[in-house]
Amino acid sequence: MNDELHIGNLISKELAGEITEAEWAELQSWIAARSANAELFDRVKTVLEEPENHPFREFDPEEGWQDLMKRRRKPLRTIIIRIAVAASLLGAVVWLGTRQHENKITIRKQGIVLTGPHGQEVVINNNADTTFRIGNGNANVQPGMLSFEDNIKEAPIEQFTLRVPVENRYQLRLPDGSQLWLNAGSTVRFPNRFAANERRISIQGEAYLEVAQESAHPFVVETAGMNVTVLGTAFNIRAYGDVNTKKVSLVSGSVKVTTDAKEVTLKPGQEVGSTFQVATADMEATLAWKDGLFIFRGESLQSIMEDIAHWYGVNVVYQGQLPADNRLSVKTERNIPLNQLLSMLSATGSASFKIERDRVIVLPYNGEISQ
Repeated sequence: MNDELHIGNLISKELAGEITEAEWAELQSWIAARSANAELFDRVKTVLEEPENHPFREFDPEEGWQDLMKRRRKPLRTIIIRIAVAASLLGAVVWLGTRQHENKITIRKQGIVLTGPHGQEVVINNNADTTFRIGNGNANVQPGMLSFEDNIKEAPIEQFTLRVPVENRYQLRLPDGSQLWLNAGSTVRFPNRFAANERRISIQGEAYLEVAQESAHPFVVETAGMNVTVLGTAFNIRAYGDVNTKKVSLVSGSVKVTTDAKEVTLKPGQEVGSTFQVATADMEATLAWKDGLFIFRGESLQSIMEDIAHWYGVNVVYQGQLPADNRLSVKTERNIPLNQLLSMLSATGSASFKIERDRVIVLPYNGEISQ
């Protein structure tokens, strides 16, 4: 029970922008441990983004207690654990909702959000052209790009978070001149200025990085369960909450990828995933998202659906018996409607699809796609 309450507290801190580096790493590990954890985290964020549509706003404690009494036949430990989870997450929602009201924070589901060290949030218009100060950081916004400048050398180091929503991509220029391109549903945590001995950021999701050359200051990218250390290089990192998507692909230079038990150094054109087996990378397909494309070459349906889920922000559910080893190849623009992409996949005879709000149900092929 204490574990559930602790995770609820970490989620509260992360969504308020007040989580420490150690707590952030712990939360990332929890999110990566199970797909259900990642889904729960996303659902809590949705509650905050659309609170007026969520039943928590109309929660009746007396009615809730009576409902609990009706369920008393269930094992006591199960009830206690569910209460702990509900209480911790409800507490996160109520507390953060109050904070948002006090600080007049604006949250939009489709907005690119920059969170400052004290929980203040700025929704960035993708076509904006402006400059503003947040915490000890100076932010310069241009169409499709945010630049963070280290103009105050002696200012205390503070942590910032940039979140990119579904069906979006965004570019970030760090204080050292390194550049990141963030894919949909991705988050990067970075400082207003780097420490004297190293440059360290954290990423959840997918990003392409071009790291500024500074041999005396290694650049470290943290993800849940995997770290990447570089000096000056270009590479793609994929580290969404689900374990199967973890992958580092090296374009140029050299990177060292480490976990608690393993370490490998990549050469240009190589990649390593969650199994830690080095392989030759298909760079055109790997970097297709950066150019606004979907490129799948001999990919499994499950792998393709993972990419679709991340881009469109949908949950994928499988029903019925599907072909065990069905490899597909598709190339198309990313800005097409979801139903159009699913029609292309269905035309291969691999599966049929049913769209239900934010869910895509994958069914044995029957020649149809329904909504």
